[in-house]
Amino acid sequence: MAHHVIYIPGLGDHRSYGQEIAVVNYWRLFGLHAHYLALGWRHREGLDTKIKRLTDMIDGLADQGHTVSLCGTSAGASAALMAYALRPNLNGVVTIAGKVNHPETISQATRDANPDFYAAMEHVQGNLQTLSRRGDLENILCVYARHDNIIPFKDSIIAGSGKHRVAGWSHSSAIFFGIIFGAPVIARFLRSRPHLFV
Repeated sequence: MAHHVIYIPGLGDHRSYGQEIAVVNYWRLFGLHAHYLALGWRHREGLDTKIKRLTDMIDGLADQGHTVSLCGTSAGASAALMAYALRPNLNGVVTIAGKVNHPETISQATRDANPDFYAAMEHVQGNLQTLSRRGDLENILCVYARHDNIIPFKDSIIAGSGKHRVAGWSHSSAIFFGIIFGAPVIARFLRSRPHLFV
């Protein structure tokens, strides 16, 4: 049985920059059936609409009897955490170079261009409290690079979660190395979750 992972990219999701090809084709080698879901961060449709598209995909896969996990990259990590707080039936969540801490450090230009991302960031700490109460933080793996020029590694780490450091000298390289070299670790982590295939 394939393990389905919904991959949510970050703010530049109007172009995949090779992420879709990598996660859909390469991750299959590790037994992960990936679905690339661009939320369209620049589209001003409202955060609730974006999250509903994500939860609808989760529900559709779960209704078919599939085991479902999420992988949120960069800004996509905030959406993944929101969805996990809403859908406790998820197997687990992986963040790659995710922005999960310190929303106050997001520049005004980024807020103006991507208001739904900033709105998601305002929910993250509350989502993490929900996940902590449920005992689900251990089902989260944070993949990060120490030398990320956009998102400091401390902003990518969630206390109580799993952590895996990859090489990287920039934000884009952190994502690339997380997708490629982090794939075996991600697959192993998701398979280790106690409620897989039940």
